[in-house]
Amino acid sequence: MVIMTGFVIALPFLYLALPGALAPTLTPVTVEALTGHLPQIVPAQIFFGPAAFAGHLVLSRRGPERRMADVRRPAPAPVSSAA
Repeated sequence: MVIMTGFVIALPFLYLALPGALAPTLTPVTVEALTGHLPQIVPAQIFFGPAAFAGHLVLSRRGPERRMADVRRPAPAPVSSAA
């Protein structure tokens, strides 16, 4: 169970690291190797969009979102001192 917990914790990091860091970095080199010219600008948002959508699909299968009212107990009522 410990191995599975570590994998579950590391999975989102790997999921975001690949499209978020590696793909925008490797795109200019790949485009230059394929076409012969180096692109000046590579918008990183192109790679985050599909990753964010896939993440949304995965998280939407887990049920409704929890609100803070569901997570935290209400604070106790303040005690008024009538002195």
